[in-house]
Amino acid sequence: MKRVLALTAMALSMAVATPASAAVIVVAGGAQPINQSFLGFGGTPAVNIPQLTASLGLVFTGTSNSGLTFNFNYSVDNTSSVVSALTGFGFDVNPNITGASSTGLYQFVNTTSNVPNIGQVDVCFNSGSSGSCAGAGSGSGGLLPSGGVANGTLALTFGQAYSSIDLTNFYVRYQGIQGITGVTSAVGRPTTPPVPEPATWAMMLLGFGGIGMAMRRGRRTAQLPQLA
Repeated sequence: MKRVLALTAMALSMAVATPASAAVIVVAGGAQPINQSFLGFGGTPAVNIPQLTASLGLVFTGTSNSGLTFNFNYSVDNTSSVVSALTGFGFDVNPNITGASSTGLYQFVNTTSNVPNIGQVDVCFNSGSSGSCAGAGSGSGGLLPSGGVANGTLALTFGQAYSSIDLTNFYVRYQGIQGITGVTSAVGRPTTPPVPEPATWAMMLLGFGGIGMAMRRGRRTAQLPQLA
């Protein structure tokens, strides 16, 4: 029993010791859609503002343009409990993109731009033509108020066809915030725990396999006849 408990602890420690990636891995040939929803975006990367919450859903719909373009449906929901507006969202892409496009509320696209409190990101989708990822800008896109939901499509284009891509460093941009002292704009980071990496699952399975072997060995030892 002590050996089983020790192996259990070892398996759990291996799972905890390996950090899970926050990347969303999109496989071009995969039939499964990706519906990655991030809830509980805070006010800044360092300080959470509970009144500001949102979700971003991405569904991979397939490739086009001879495999050079990855297509998605998106859904953005501003669930903030105070008056605010979601003016944009963005993320990093690996490998590097050569271009991007979008439809719906967040139809204005910028690539390789800085975001306050975030830094440089590969691509962002805004509700206004600001020319950067930092603000709402102007244009016919409008804003997404508290309680609002926006849907549309987006496409990422690459210099060559890839079998998979990684999306990381997600954020949303809040502006026009009311009811929170000293806060008029903020960025949010996803707080939903990421899915464990394949390596993490592999080590967990190895650990549990060891536990099973130890338990079977213990049962066989208990069944052996005792010599007088």
